[in-house]
Amino acid sequence: MFTRRGNDWTNRFRKIPGDAWHINAGSAIIDGEVVVPAADGTTDFSVLQNELKGRSKKIVMVAFDLLYLNGYDLRKLPLSERKALLKKIITKTDIQFSESFEIDGREMYKHACKTGLEGVVSRSATAGTFRVVSMIG
Repeated sequence: MFTRRGNDWTNRFRKIPGDAWHINAGSAIIDGEVVVPAADGTTDFSVLQNELKGRSKKIVMVAFDLLYLNGYDLRKLPLSERKALLKKIITKTDIQFSESFEIDGREMYKHACKTGLEGVVSRSATAGTFRVVSMIG
C-alpha cells in the first residue's frame, strides 16, 4: 500500500491490504483513496487522520481506476475499459467502486463545493491518458 508520494503505508492501513488480498487478480495497481465514510455518505479528512492514530476498522478504499493488471500496463486503454476490469476484480471485496458519470466541469465544481466534497477526480472516458483534478480548496 503506497501513497501518491511512494511512501509504504501498509502497516498504517492494515485493513486495506487485507481487503486487497481478496482481489481477483495475480497483481494489480489500483488508483483510489482511503476514506472513513460517514453515515450520510460524505467523508472527512480530519476523521481519517484520527482513525490512523490507531488500528482503524472503519477505513475503506474507494477505487477509481485500474492502471496495471497481471503485468500489463492498462493506462492507454479508455477509462471505461479500465473501470470495467476494475469493477470485475474487486466485486467480492470490501473495496468500494467509484462509479463514473458525465457532467459539465463547472456544474461538478459547484456541486462539490455545495456538498462539501474535499476533491474531485476527473478523467477522460475515452482517452488513454488521464489527468487528475483534486482538492476543492
